[in-house]
Amino acid sequence: MAQRRFDERPRQRRSGAGRPRKTNRTGAGPVDAEIVGAAAHLFATHGIGATTMAQIAEAVGLEVSSIYYYFGSKHEVLERIVVDVNRVPLRIAAEVQVEFSDATRRLHAFIRRDVAALCDFPFDFNEIHRLARDDSGNFTRYWADREQLLVEVGAIVRQGIAEDEFRATDPELAALTILANDEAVQNWYRPSTGETAARLSPEQIGLYIADLALRGLLVDADVLDAVRDDTAPG
Repeated sequence: MAQRRFDERPRQRRSGAGRPRKTNRTGAGPVDAEIVGAAAHLFATHGIGATTMAQIAEAVGLEVSSIYYYFGSKHEVLERIVVDVNRVPLRIAAEVQVEFSDATRRLHAFIRRDVAALCDFPFDFNEIHRLARDDSGNFTRYWADREQLLVEVGAIVRQGIAEDEFRATDPELAALTILANDEAVQNWYRPSTGETAARLSPEQIGLYIADLALRGLLVDADVLDAVRDDTAPG
């Protein structure tokens, strides 16, 4: 998965506001990025729901009151993480538009790369969806990116139908199903967890899901052998 960038500025400091630390900080870099990194580790270890702001503060050596200088809630920390993570598939969608001219290869490459990237995501994507639905006000950018991703994948499906590569279908429903399948893999896949995850790499799983999706859409499934070769990682 592409490296995540945590480069948003912290909120404006109020005059006289203190930021006492419980311990001396030795790491370099912005404090808000340090908080996000620690929170991501805790979310992955304990789950998003079970992680508290107090635990995040403890992990970075801040007093609990001081962490609110940077983030107003745990959900704000989570939003910082998922905004960049959510843009990984958007980046992939943009890449396949440049690399391939036909819808079959575009969609196969997108699914293949998206699944592999999601397999490396450190915590449960479905838990993020639940929290985002419950607190939509703090996840506006997240939902905007989700909607844009749906548009991008739907456009590939429409192209395939228009060019007689794909069977006639509802492009939006197909796009929703494709994204749901990709994320469902992330829900069960963990490195070295379970027999399937232990014996297959994220890239192998991505190829399997891409083949499965394309077989349901293609007018001529015999083209898949050539498509696999063209969309293989370089």
